[in-house]
Amino acid sequence: MDLSAYTLAPLHQDGEFVLCRGRAIASPPPHPPSVLVSVLASEHPVPARVRMLELELAFRDDLDSTWALRPIALAQYEGRQALIREDRQGEPLARLLDTYATSSQSNDRKSRTGDGTRPLPQARRRSCARAQRRAPPGNHP
Repeated sequence: MDLSAYTLAPLHQDGEFVLCRGRAIASPPPHPPSVLVSVLASEHPVPARVRMLELELAFRDDLDSTWALRPIALAQYEGRQALIREDRQGEPLARLLDTYATSSQSNDRKSRTGDGTRPLPQARRRSCARAQRRAPPGNHP
């Protein structure tokens, strides 16, 4: 499969691989019009990484596309070994988790009082007040 018919945009990178989404730029568009490509990050990778891509491709007939991104082919991209997979147009989990964490932190900051502490939820405040009323004098929680 020729990756020159696609423009690749990085989605995720770690020390060994770069995950890219390839969108067709040729007219008429090749099949498939969108692919996911795992490109080895190093120009001179350890043989085990190349073998890992080869093994994943060897299992393509055993993978069910309802739950797996099936490999399509091995190719070269900018002098590096790459595994081309089906693309279902989803988002990488790491990106979704980063978005969730950022959103949670933003909401967390909004829920704090001016002194940086969190206000107690209404039910928790009532519970603490009842406990203080029931406690013997001089023995507060």
